Amino acid sequence: MSKITKSARLIFVSVASNNNKFYYIDLHDDDSVRIRYGRYIEDSGGQLQTQSDTTQPGGERLFNKKLNEKTNKGYKPQPVLDSNIPTSAGAKNAGLEQIALQQIRTNSDEVKSLISFLCGINIHNITSNSAIKYNKDTGVFSTASGLITQGGIIDGRLLLSKIKDKVDAAQWDADYIELLNRFLTIVPRDFGRTRPDPKSLFPDNDEVQKQLGILDSLEASLTTVTTPKAEDGEHEPIPQLFDTGLELLRDQAQFDAIKHHFETSAKTEHVTIKHLKLKNVYTVEIAGMKKSFAERGSGKGNIHRLWHGTSSANVLSILKSGYMLTPPSTAHIAGKNFGNGLYFAPASTKSLQYSNGFWGGGSGARKIYMFLNDVAVGKAFEPKNTTRDNPPKGYDSYWARAGQAGWLINDEVVVFDTAQANPVFLLEFE
Repeated sequence: MSKITKSARLIFVSVASNNNKFYYIDLHDDDSVRIRYGRYIEDSGGQLQTQSDTTQPGGERLFNKKLNEKTNKGYKPQPVLDSNIPTSAGAKNAGLEQIALQQIRTNSDEVKSLISFLCGINIHNITSNSAIKYNKDTGVFSTASGLITQGGIIDGRLLLSKIKDKVDAAQWDADYIELLNRFLTIVPRDFGRTRPDPKSLFPDNDEVQKQLGILDSLEASLTTVTTPKAEDGEHEPIPQLFDTGLELLRDQAQFDAIKHHFETSAKTEHVTIKHLKLKNVYTVEIAGMKKSFAERGSGKGNIHRLWHGTSSANVLSILKSGYMLTPPSTAHIAGKNFGNGLYFAPASTKSLQYSNGFWGGGSGARKIYMFLNDVAVGKAFEPKNTTRDNPPKGYDSYWARAGQAGWLINDEVVVFDTAQANPVFLLEFE
């Protein structure tokens, strides 16, 4: 069987003219060129052609001819990994759920059920909002043409930042459409056979957040599978993705104390989450965060027990990698009011609203999760307005006070070093 020696993955997106096409070219070592093309529609493999040029080096010449023809017609290369880039054999032989079940330390069947639930909701959240595919055998997300490169992910985030500005200004104009075309070249979407209303693809910031989450998951998949080659004859082990302990809290007195803390720090104005009831509390130990907090973060002092809300689809990522400071452009996309830091709240229900997707019209998830953390606030600066800058020199954090920092109606605490936070408990609501 012939092998692919060179490939190109092209895509042509023009929302205004209802174009959403792919064109894949593969040069094989028998000098044949195989072409697959069609409209970017879910479950459509397109049409396949095999062509050849008997003159030497005919295959290379034919490949370049087809590539030039399509790029001259407006097709753009999709930023995906070359199929020859080595990937982890361990990741191929074990899906993410299997790895999580093996590596997260627990003695509880309830925790194992939680892990399976979190894997499932993470997959659904991503695949239902794009033309992203999930391989259950590898635990990897990718586009139909392959894994997006790191450069593609960076470009996607920058484009989302500009799209967010257009959405905020309600400007679904020609410039917005051009940004949309460029983004869909990186993260394709099935918008059917009829020309869509460009506004419908990014009607509000909820969609911006969803697409940002998709880029985060694609980046996690890229990190999971791109590894150096193992030496000949060696079997690559399953990658160590989780160094985390998770147990169901069975101490009733401690459960009651956490529940009391939740209830006494709640705000009555947060009516959208009043129907949610605390069901379980899990103890959390993310080894890297615990170590960093003990060695670097806790020394800043002024430690508070604060809440952090996140979507159910993000919980597994936090258990795997801890809290992460996203690229600076992401802070703007995510609507962060006080720079590119980690956000916490003294009010339990403020954070729970984030978990429940309040600003996106509700998450619709059956179960909602929120972390309770030790946060070393250190010397806190109290801003009077929103800002994208870090705190002034000599300060370790922001403590934005309700009624003092712009329009804020609930306190927010922001730290800019991940070592200043350590998740201690995970609360589960229904």
